[in-house]
Amino acid sequence: MKNFKYLTILALCIISNYILAQISQDWKFQSAGYVIEGYTTDNPDDYAWYEESNISQGVHISVLPSEKRPIFIEQNNNFICFNTFLTPTWGSEFIINVFVNINDNGYYSIYDNNPNPILSVVWFNSSNVFSSLGCYNLKVKIQEAMGTEYFREYEIIVIPSSDKLYKDNYGNSLRMWEGNNPGNNIPVVFSEGFDAYDTNPQQMYYYAASDLITCMRDNGFDIYLLDNIYGTQDIRNNAAGFSAAVRYVSELHSNELIVAGGVSMGGMIARYALAKAENDGNALPVYTFISVDSPQQGAIVSQPLQDYKKEHTEGDGFAEHALNNDAAKQMLNYSTYDPEGSIRNDFYTEMNSLNGDGYPHQTKNIGVSFSTNSPNPNSGVWLTIEWESGGFQGEEASFELTSEEKVAGSYLPVDLTTTAPFIMRKFAWFWNFLIQPWNYPVVTITRTNDPAYISYESALDIVNGESKFDVTIEPDQTTYHDILPSDIINDIINELIFTDIYLQNQTIVSNSEYLGKRIYAGNNVNPNLPSGNFIISSGTVVNFTSADEVTLMDGFSAEEGADFNVIINENLVISCNKSQKKSSDNNNRKTNKSTYKEQNHSLTFIKKEEINRIEKNKNFVNEYLIYPNPVYNKLNIFLPPKVTNLFNIELNDIYGNIMLKQTNLYSNHIVLDLSLFPQGIYFLKIYQENKIVIDKIIKQ
Repeated sequence: MKNFKYLTILALCIISNYILAQISQDWKFQSAGYVIEGYTTDNPDDYAWYEESNISQGVHISVLPSEKRPIFIEQNNNFICFNTFLTPTWGSEFIINVFVNINDNGYYSIYDNNPNPILSVVWFNSSNVFSSLGCYNLKVKIQEAMGTEYFREYEIIVIPSSDKLYKDNYGNSLRMWEGNNPGNNIPVVFSEGFDAYDTNPQQMYYYAASDLITCMRDNGFDIYLLDNIYGTQDIRNNAAGFSAAVRYVSELHSNELIVAGGVSMGGMIARYALAKAENDGNALPVYTFISVDSPQQGAIVSQPLQDYKKEHTEGDGFAEHALNNDAAKQMLNYSTYDPEGSIRNDFYTEMNSLNGDGYPHQTKNIGVSFSTNSPNPNSGVWLTIEWESGGFQGEEASFELTSEEKVAGSYLPVDLTTTAPFIMRKFAWFWNFLIQPWNYPVVTITRTNDPAYISYESALDIVNGESKFDVTIEPDQTTYHDILPSDIINDIINELIFTDIYLQNQTIVSNSEYLGKRIYAGNNVNPNLPSGNFIISSGTVVNFTSADEVTLMDGFSAEEGADFNVIINENLVISCNKSQKKSSDNNNRKTNKSTYKEQNHSLTFIKKEEINRIEKNKNFVNEYLIYPNPVYNKLNIFLPPKVTNLFNIELNDIYGNIMLKQTNLYSNHIVLDLSLFPQGIYFLKIYQENKIVIDKIIKQ
């Protein structure tokens, strides 16, 4: 009978896992007590993306960890699975019942008091229970096979349902939330940050940046959030997956140029991918790169704290993994598992050498910091640790802020020092965690101050007082690394929207609106895109709204019956608070929170008048034609035939230095030899009568 009992439990285990696999496939584990390590390839060509069903997405909640933690789900599109897994397929305790209590309205069973013990319980109607956007308190009571009851608590956070789900052959995934201009939105691919235990889902990032993402969707962006299956592997490998994802998303959108970037480590992943692609002569289809509070020069976790953690977690693979992994060693200024810094130095040396300076040159590069440039005002002891086990009072440790932690920078997230597995809980993951909680120590962690985590100079990649980014954005006050400052949202959205837009090889068949700093439309306005005419179909309403100018070139046409409008408004500003366009004083576009290296906003651009209507069914040729751009050797400048007065030409580098100047010109065709100029970004200025035309030139 004893052997029969064991065989029965084994059979139940196998059946339970089989059923779970049929229901959930590879739902995200948002709470886990194990580590999954693995590697993908560093070759973007090895990744194959495809669309997956986005119906009834779900999450796994391991009930073994006892901490209260947030769980992120999608509205009307989720299952919740409670389990006791110690690996993705093996659990330690058999459950006979699960009771839930929502917002303290009383417990009820979701397993119908089934006496058969199983490893996991799926809450099939959780979408109906958590039907509204927002937060819910969830208390859970578990009855395990021996009859003992245990309690857990979670914060359930419901976000809008994603519209599409894509996966690749390694298990990386993209979730897409569609914007308000279906079929003609601007795609944005955004990489997640560091995720040691692969428990941070895309829904979490959506929630953390919900104000920004909502505003972006309201203004015509499709948001693609990338989840890396191995969040701690070599950054180079995740950059390869990112490259493949960017090309795939561009193909989904008729091979458009898109926006790409990432938060925290995700900003480094995106930067490496973009710079390497250009370095290898195969630039990604991206026109704007944005890095959000990313450790472009490294992240700070103090040496005393890391060394203490290593000493107290040695031999516990789960607890060690938070620091003992490739990505952490590459990013941390000091790593207790690579004290000499050889892994970090090798990575940064390579990344900073890519494409000449470690950055893409064919994109507008935006750096965002969550801190000001004011040094950290905190000092003294910021963290104390006590633990007790079986009546034994353990040691007490305290940590003072080091000089490195007192620099200007966003603060270390609070949950990194208050939740497991900060201190080793003895045998916690191998001994009956669920039913014998006295086997592991009770840890008391008290945090009284905030250390710097991503320094201001690191986030904005400032070297010798100058940022490597074209545009930098910072808040009015320093915040935590995991909290998006609300006062920089308008700055970010305006920098993303008011950039150059290139439109070609498309036929517009639905009402659409395009917003940009400059808008170019034709059959070959950008050599990095597939050539082809840009056609506005009859019966559609299409608006071009530009802050500077609209250029309509060969290959642009609006069919008879199309309603095509062009509006030029140099004072155009997007307000995320109201999700609408508004006009304001032009100086509001350049605040003390945003630093611009890209151009001089005080200049007067050509075509400042507002154009309400343009004739239908006609091809338009730009008044000023400047090509090729990017340029290797000779740059051609064609002026309109009607230009009869003398004009001047000036070429500046990104710091405003005059690199070339020609005056008193009269010809309608000028050729500039740039073959001896270094690679980089330059600004061509044409002074003619009372007008100035400026064009961004990329020298390769």
